[in-house]
Amino acid sequence: MLKHILHRWVLLETTNHSLNASASQICQRLSRFKSSSSSGDSDETSSLQVGKFVKSDVFDPKPKDPQITHHKMKPKDVMDDELLDAVTNVAKELHKSNNEMQKKTKEDLIARLTKHEEESFETATQSLRSEMLSDSSIAKLLSDVAADKPQPMSRAAEIRHARRGLVLLRSEIFYQAKQSGYSASEAQKIAERAVALAEKRVIEKHKEKVKKQQDELDAEKKSLYEANEKEQKFYDYAFKMASKMLYGGDRDSKGGRTTQPELTVVEVDPKMENIFVRSNERLGIFDPEEIKSFEERHLNYWKEWDSAAARLSNESFGPKNGFEEMIEWTNKGKMWPYPIDNEYLMGEESEVGFHEHIFLERTLSQYDLPRTGPIAHFMELVCVGLSKNPYMTAKRKREHLEWFVKFFDEKMTAEIQKLHDQEQKAAEIAEA
Repeated sequence: MLKHILHRWVLLETTNHSLNASASQICQRLSRFKSSSSSGDSDETSSLQVGKFVKSDVFDPKPKDPQITHHKMKPKDVMDDELLDAVTNVAKELHKSNNEMQKKTKEDLIARLTKHEEESFETATQSLRSEMLSDSSIAKLLSDVAADKPQPMSRAAEIRHARRGLVLLRSEIFYQAKQSGYSASEAQKIAERAVALAEKRVIEKHKEKVKKQQDELDAEKKSLYEANEKEQKFYDYAFKMASKMLYGGDRDSKGGRTTQPELTVVEVDPKMENIFVRSNERLGIFDPEEIKSFEERHLNYWKEWDSAAARLSNESFGPKNGFEEMIEWTNKGKMWPYPIDNEYLMGEESEVGFHEHIFLERTLSQYDLPRTGPIAHFMELVCVGLSKNPYMTAKRKREHLEWFVKFFDEKMTAEIQKLHDQEQKAAEIAEA
């Protein structure tokens, strides 16, 4: 519906007025029709977009910075397909038989709509852009940005390229001289002489170039030094005036200001005795030879106190490097101490021989178990399994065997009691 409204409105406008109507009036009328038709055709109006906000630099056909490549905007980037179709239909309706006028009218309408979008974007972003540029941090960042200066090639690279080029140049001149009719020896002499003269000229030219670059660097350093020297005068003057204004000194008896407080110097009285010089004789209370045999004795409490304080102070900052970290982990038990072996942290097992882990059958000899039968076969399998277990201590293995012995002993006792009861019942029945 909006498409037809736009078509009829542009047709009436172009018949009554010229095509030079401003783009702002077109967009105002378009927004008015859009709001009036939004109640009936919400789906169509939601898909229609008058334009998109784009950067103002994109609309500039001639960018200010030639090094920056701008993307040329297409009509589809500014408005949607429905609006483009409406503009095309309006141009065809106005100029049915003239294709050139249709194209011109279409371009004129698109250009005016695009220009209006550009002005709308500039109006919307002008305050934000000025606020961003007024920020001191962004202004400082932009002021510090400097153009990259071309870095000169290193001397080693220049020598390497020069040697390679001279070899190729000598070969080329030799080949050309040989093609011109000279003999091999003459061509070789010509090539060497020509390359030598060319090398001499190139070296002189290079020296001039290096000297010119050095002069430019010296001039730049000199200008920077002069600028800093000029600025330093202002800094010195400001410091001098601020010192006078803020800290001018105390007033003297006459009401004037002292530029600098006088220092009070205390002179040493030469008549006083120097207590740091031992001019008197010793009393001789202690024998010097006996003093050498004395032992220094102190309480371990204070030594341990100082060690604990130093340890807490050092641990509060953490390990300084990887070695201290590994030492700390070793003391906490997180790492094995060196040398690493299979007997680390064995405890009481370090005193137990391997035979006590393997030969467990002799432990069963002290118990009253059957020597044959299923119980004896089962206990033999238990001993074999425990002897192959490397994760249990010998004491734990013996406890397992004792548990099985008690288990079978209780079973045997219960079975014997059951048989005894059966015999008593059988005897009572026989007597009756």
